[in-house]
Amino acid sequence: MEGGLNGIGVVVLAAGASRRFGPEPKQLALVNGVPLLRSLVEEVLKARSTQTLVVLGCDYSRISQVVPPPAHPVFCPSWEMGLSESVKTGAEHAASADWDAAIFLPGDYLNFDHRALLALAESFHPAQLDAIHAATFSGQRKPPVLVPRGLLGHTQALRGDAGWKLLFGSLPVMDVPCDAWGEPVDVDTPEDLPRR
Repeated sequence: MEGGLNGIGVVVLAAGASRRFGPEPKQLALVNGVPLLRSLVEEVLKARSTQTLVVLGCDYSRISQVVPPPAHPVFCPSWEMGLSESVKTGAEHAASADWDAAIFLPGDYLNFDHRALLALAESFHPAQLDAIHAATFSGQRKPPVLVPRGLLGHTQALRGDAGWKLLFGSLPVMDVPCDAWGEPVDVDTPEDLPRR
């Protein structure tokens, strides 16, 4: 499973204003002295994807500074319209980059393990080109989500903050259990961060 993500790119979605978090962007919140977004992207890079894009919007100039190379920040001009716009921006870049598939995940995860990405990549082969591959934790679907190249256009149906459940209802889904590497934690408020 440690062979990397050949032909598969990763899109980290981190464009939102994180209003519930407070006045400072949660992407820049420090976890063990490292910005939350930087820590996540560094973990993602361990999977050695074809390319890693980080979709940004609000406070782009500041937040882009913490994106570690070789990950590449991408600006979503319509980020204020909701998560769906970030997904579309990532999908458009993935399609133009000619990836075989794109893996999407949020930029506000704590305790994420890159081996979940490898598990999704390992589950992907030509027999499932018509299906989305969704990670599951404790039996529940949760990002990351792998979308084959031929299905990237379906992201155009997303609106506002509509997430993956809309696509799950309209496309075949292959569940990929990822419990072996622990369940990532969504950071919505400062209380979700580890206590110092």
